[in-house]
Amino acid sequence: MNSTSSSNLADSPLSSADPPASARRRTRTTKSTSSTHITQKCCLCLVAVVVITSLIFTIYMTHTASSNKSNDHLYIPTSLRKSQQQQQSKTTTTEPHLHLVFSTDCSSYQHWQSYVLYYSAVQVRQKGTITRIISGCDDTQMQDMIAWHQQNVLPLTKEPKKFTLHFTPNYDHPILQSYVFVNKPFGLLHYFENYNPDKDEHGFSTEARHIQRSHNQSLQLNPNDIIAVIDPDMMFLKPLTHDFTPSQSFQPVYAPGNEPTDNNSITVVQHGHPFSARYSVGDPWRQFNLPYITGSDTTPALNFTSEEAIAHFQVGSPYIATMKDMHAITPTWLVAVHKVREEYQEHISEMYSYIIGAAHANLPHVVLQGFIISGDDSGEEVPTEGWSFLPEVPPSQVCTFGEEAYKLNAIDVCNLDETSWKCQALKKLPNFLHFCQGYNVGNWFWGKHNFPKDYFTCESPLMATPPSNLGSDYADYRLEPGQSRSAEIPINSFEKTRNAFVICAMSKVLQEAAEYYKTHSCAFQKSNLEKTLNLYEILTPSEE
Repeated sequence: MNSTSSSNLADSPLSSADPPASARRRTRTTKSTSSTHITQKCCLCLVAVVVITSLIFTIYMTHTASSNKSNDHLYIPTSLRKSQQQQQSKTTTTEPHLHLVFSTDCSSYQHWQSYVLYYSAVQVRQKGTITRIISGCDDTQMQDMIAWHQQNVLPLTKEPKKFTLHFTPNYDHPILQSYVFVNKPFGLLHYFENYNPDKDEHGFSTEARHIQRSHNQSLQLNPNDIIAVIDPDMMFLKPLTHDFTPSQSFQPVYAPGNEPTDNNSITVVQHGHPFSARYSVGDPWRQFNLPYITGSDTTPALNFTSEEAIAHFQVGSPYIATMKDMHAITPTWLVAVHKVREEYQEHISEMYSYIIGAAHANLPHVVLQGFIISGDDSGEEVPTEGWSFLPEVPPSQVCTFGEEAYKLNAIDVCNLDETSWKCQALKKLPNFLHFCQGYNVGNWFWGKHNFPKDYFTCESPLMATPPSNLGSDYADYRLEPGQSRSAEIPINSFEKTRNAFVICAMSKVLQEAAEYYKTHSCAFQKSNLEKTLNLYEILTPSEE
């Protein structure tokens, strides 16, 4: 079009002088010139339209590229951008809904733990629905629980029915009266067969709270959805997903015997392939009376070798599976709880009950070491939990990193500097801090069993802030709370950094969660914002 337009312009009367002629011919020429002039104008208009359209398109594309960079905050390398686009495509087309559930009773002991879980879930932008399964509340307790949840939990997010409640009966058993973990499988099965959040605007499922289990009931949820069974004493460090495919910004640590290979590349939770965290529980369950426990002389649980049991059944929370698979595991898990307890009185008998339920359902797990951190692995250099991120962190930065890790995004940090220690640490960061033990460095201590149950009140002080050098040169020993301050117990560098990370992480999330609580729930009375709550000082009498 451009060449044609140029030719037309060169041949037009506007490009040459009028030739001399008579008046009559000049008149005819003038008319012809006028007609040609109109044609030429149309051509010029057409060229202008093409040029302007091209210019607008160029501006639009430049603005779009700029907007994309702005939305990403930083430039993303081509390889990483392709990975993100593939993941986004997968998310928008095939990603199932994720249900995270945890079981509690009505006590205040698990009340504050639940609030920490909710608060940290919001901070890491956890997707899906999180449901607290609550067993054994009477009517007054249930109404109090709902009122507290409405006032203090629902405002954490604008997403409707993000945090829901499901109430179940209390499940008593002659052998298990003092074994609180029995409510976990009973409550979960009740949830599978009775959960109905649609009858309440906030997703509170209350109608079936007096219904004991009916063996004729079936799964009421989408069998293709994903469910993750977690514990109330867990703090999110990063979002949980059902896809554990390694990427440039995500390096899951698979347990021995579970690593993806060319012949076995299961990296996504799917039917027949549940995932779980690795716990060092061994395989003594293989010596239990499995036909009696499962009610079957031919249970598939009998067929797994010791090697297979060690690789695929040394598991604990979080358990992640399709709804269909978890519903298949739970009935035997439930029955096995009291039968295993008859011959094995240890604290972890409920975990073996789950393992037997999974083995009976012929569902070996894909096991990861990077799901959680909990203990310090007795100071071992090569941990069995998800501590592989910590050697990347300079000891002087351990406490600070513990305070901020759950609010950092690995992609953003790695875009800024992929070679930085912070990027490398975030790639390996576990999903959860399972704060189920006691943690000590010097005269600093944190433990859930000693934590005040009335912490989330207007009157309670905030957690004290640990020293920033707690993971480096603060102390090479620990003091047990309640014992003499002179009874120093030496600790090595692995124990020190791991304990310091937990103490600093828990202190910070509890400070921030309580500040949020006081801001939204203490409008009509004075809030105590002093950061003076030190568990070691509370538990250890002064020697003065």
